Amino acid sequence: MVYRVFFGIVFQILLVFGVVACQKGPNDGDDFATDFTGINDGRWSTNTGEPTELQGEWSGCRNASGIGSRETLTFQGNEVEYAYTIHASLDCRGPLLELIAHGSFEIGDATDIPANGKKITLRFTQFYATPRTQNLASSLNTENACGINQWQSGRTMAIATSSCSLNEALRNLSQTNYSVFTVVDGATIFLGEPAGTLNALTEATRPDHFYSHGLTKTPFTNY
Repeated sequence: MVYRVFFGIVFQILLVFGVVACQKGPNDGDDFATDFTGINDGRWSTNTGEPTELQGEWSGCRNASGIGSRETLTFQGNEVEYAYTIHASLDCRGPLLELIAHGSFEIGDATDIPANGKKITLRFTQFYATPRTQNLASSLNTENACGINQWQSGRTMAIATSSCSLNEALRNLSQTNYSVFTVVDGATIFLGEPAGTLNALTEATRPDHFYSHGLTKTPFTNY
């Protein structure tokens, strides 16, 4: 969804904190399931509204420049959560760092350009980071990252969008994002790719085409 923004900035963050992609600390998991241990932390409300056609969890693994990353979108009622996780391997095993944005969304009218799409508007208001190795957590503590010195591997911390390097990748998500989507065979969602270097932060820059890579429907945990 915001892959280009996240990858460039998160890669810089990993370099700044001296984390090499092949590093893993003691008891750091390899499996995708370890990414989502305890990430809710009460973020989902008890009444999120009626389910939409997007209800559930959609996820995909990508790799570039020797770094594997997983994007996950979770929809429940009118709430949405976007998680971006950098991994130690190209096949998205051995999570290093997860950034999370949580908020709400609205589905709009069908679109002719791109064909077979629908408008979607996302508004993220809560932002979090989770180091997934003790090496990274220790580096974050040394730097007092985001004004926090209690980072722990697997512990999700709330971060403000204007106060630290970790949330540079989340800054655009703190504004209203105008996008489009299409769901193919009920199994894969494709989201709009902004034109050129533009961010889809206005109605006028709402994308007119989809990313070539989609996110696949995965088993959904009802929070």
